[in-house]
Amino acid sequence: MLSLKKLLLIGLALALLAPAVQAERFSFAGGGGPLIGFATPDWGFVNDQTARFTPGFKKMDGALVMFGGFGYGEVAPNFKLGGYGFGGAKQVSGTFTAPSQPGVRIRQDVTVNIGGGGLYTEYEAFHFADRFEVATGIGIGFGATDLRIDQIGPNVRWDDLWGSLNPDSLASRNTFAIEMSRGFFMLHPEVGLKFFITDFMALDARAGYLLLVNMSDWQYLDAKVLDAPDNDMSAPTFGLRLVFGG
Repeated sequence: MLSLKKLLLIGLALALLAPAVQAERFSFAGGGGPLIGFATPDWGFVNDQTARFTPGFKKMDGALVMFGGFGYGEVAPNFKLGGYGFGGAKQVSGTFTAPSQPGVRIRQDVTVNIGGGGLYTEYEAFHFADRFEVATGIGIGFGATDLRIDQIGPNVRWDDLWGSLNPDSLASRNTFAIEMSRGFFMLHPEVGLKFFITDFMALDARAGYLLLVNMSDWQYLDAKVLDAPDNDMSAPTFGLRLVFGG
């Protein structure tokens, strides 16, 4: 796993190599485009809970796929400044038979969403083979993580929904949704390799680390969620960007 410290050391080494390997090159003074990213956080805080309840749940694992966009302009030689944003979701599901309704299957979904955005800076470390560029960059901004729990039955009664307002009785229903969220400040250092397909389009492969700091408490509606497990979701990231510029 690529640590934040290793990424920063790689970026520093590339920057120091820049004067020795500059060549005739392609470069954009400004640009932007779409991005796709993959993050691999620790999903234990979800799996520990789903294992306690519906047996049909599989473990949440693998990468979280994120989509977004970015844009920047050159503000000094080899130095670009702009902004970016991203978001993605990961879901795991299970089913069970309702005890009071034999034969009726009820689905449960647990979905984790993460999104963020902010300022983005990039430094062109060096170029080689005319069409290739190595760059270091960092994103700085804010974001949020949402955790949603859905139970989806075959139907829901109108009176049962309104019955939740009755202080003398709790409505019993097999369809409901619960959503919690928490905010964070993020640092996202990256190292990228850009290939200039033409003089106005490039493909940019990135590797980095999404560091989430100063995370707020989980909130359900306006209430603080007590005794929540520790889960900052900081993770290595990998991605591709299609850059259009000039």
